Amino acid sequence: MEVIISARRSNGSRHLPRGFTVVELLVVIAVIGILIALLLPAVQSARAAARRTQCANNLKQIGLGMHNYVGVRKSFPPGQLEQTHLGCPTGTAGCKVVAWNAFFLDWIEEAAIAHLLRFKHPLADAENREATAIKIPVYLCPSTSKRHFSRGNDDRIVDLNGNGIWDRLSGEGMACLDYSGIDGTTQNLDFKNLATGQPYPEFVNYTGTTVKGICYNGVLIGSQSKLEHRSIRVRQICDGMSHTINVGEIAGRGISGGAFRGVWAGGQNVSHIPSEKKVNGQFVAHINPDPAQGGVWEDAAASLYSGHPAGAQVLLCDGSAQFLSETIDRAILLALASRNGGEIIPND
Repeated sequence: MEVIISARRSNGSRHLPRGFTVVELLVVIAVIGILIALLLPAVQSARAAARRTQCANNLKQIGLGMHNYVGVRKSFPPGQLEQTHLGCPTGTAGCKVVAWNAFFLDWIEEAAIAHLLRFKHPLADAENREATAIKIPVYLCPSTSKRHFSRGNDDRIVDLNGNGIWDRLSGEGMACLDYSGIDGTTQNLDFKNLATGQPYPEFVNYTGTTVKGICYNGVLIGSQSKLEHRSIRVRQICDGMSHTINVGEIAGRGISGGAFRGVWAGGQNVSHIPSEKKVNGQFVAHINPDPAQGGVWEDAAASLYSGHPAGAQVLLCDGSAQFLSETIDRAILLALASRNGGEIIPND
């Protein structure tokens, strides 16, 4: 009997483990929250830097492919090349042009896609439906988040009229890109050459006719006309290969007003920069304007636009990729877009 009593007393004297109080638990949660708040911007910044690096690598690979093309053909590819097809209504965007970046697929390890393309048929026709629907990774920036309404989250053109079927020559299903060929400066009396202080002159074609409102003083010339089309040779880039842009980010484009500006196979993915669109009497930003204001997705004269914070990336003719800050002077951007303006660009 004494043993039993002793055991009970012994059991009753043992202490149970002490738990957390509510206050202690709240303190721990608060500390964890503070740590997450401190770490999250660093993680986001690291991810943004990684995406920006990937974008730069995309441009460098495009530049390498373009230089290999130049080595064989002795000139840069045309920005657009006119193709005449039977059964195409005059002026139909899906009929008339082939893109600059469709010419060197063999040199960016996309020979299989190049062999699928049938240039004797419109790129938006059934014969090219399979090839033009293939997404090409180096033509897509991983930072792109805002897209034109015609472009789906899978980076292909959506069913534009919602009829549930593929429509010939509409561009539906075509794969998109985030990089535009740059055919020179926008012709505007307010956009002046650093060297001369004068507006950039309008282009004069082979017949001596002035093309109103167009300069075509870049590298990837964006005209499908045989009178204006030409492939630019290295010796024609008088301002220097390292001082001339030939490709720039204009991300998120799709098809607007029948213009195939955002598909990699469509020759209308060529732009002169920057936009001359005005809001409240002021030009929209020349880099990363608000797309809702215009000047990015709709027009041939467009501002550079990317998903990167504070700027956009460009490919120079020497094959290097450069990040241009949103704060860059418009005159400097114009100088970089021109191949023969004679401007001296400050090193800083």
